[in-house]
Amino acid sequence: MWYFYLINVIENLNVFCACFDVFVGFALIMTLVAFFMTLDDRNDEKINKIIKKLLKICIPIYIVFIIITVLSPNKETMYLVAGAKATEMLAATPEASKARQVIDLGLDKILVELKK
Repeated sequence: MWYFYLINVIENLNVFCACFDVFVGFALIMTLVAFFMTLDDRNDEKINKIIKKLLKICIPIYIVFIIITVLSPNKETMYLVAGAKATEMLAATPEASKARQVIDLGLDKILVELKK
């Protein structure tokens, strides 16, 4: 079933995003430190422009990867969803309908006996 493959891919993507978040977060902190250290220097206008461009690129990427990391479900949740979907598909079969009818008839007989 392709569900199991997809579960492993999403889990690996979640680990990658978490590692990338740490890396980009560290780079973002270092960029901010460099920006504030060179803020007063008029000679470093070129460096300030480069740092501002880096910040404009890094911050949205960082936010997107954090959102992906937070919103991607963990492995157990994905297995539960796959199991629920498989159970739902099995419950829609004619055999399952017949089994429910047999159970209902058995419960009806028990209720009649309990009322006596």
